[in-house]
Amino acid sequence: MGAIFRLAFVRTTHQMLQSWRLQRRWQVFGATPQGSSLLWETDLTRPTIVLVGNERSGLTEEEGALCDATIRIPMGGALSSLNVGVAGSVLLYEAVRQRGVG
Repeated sequence: MGAIFRLAFVRTTHQMLQSWRLQRRWQVFGATPQGSSLLWETDLTRPTIVLVGNERSGLTEEEGALCDATIRIPMGGALSSLNVGVAGSVLLYEAVRQRGVG
């Protein structure tokens, strides 16, 4: 509770994101149900930006073009995706787990 007051959040544009990607050598992943790699098989220990799209339509073409690769959270049964808040939480949890924090 209160994490928003303790974490750094950045609102950015596509141009700024592309600049960060190139200048700081951050890897950029797009999270999609059809992602090419499973979440836990993806190295999230490096500086990473993960784009999570709109719940209905996913990432835009412009957002997809910024990605080095796409990743997916494996789903079982009849489910095809999670809502964006839950998906974001799972993605952040995996990054923290891989980095040995906590």
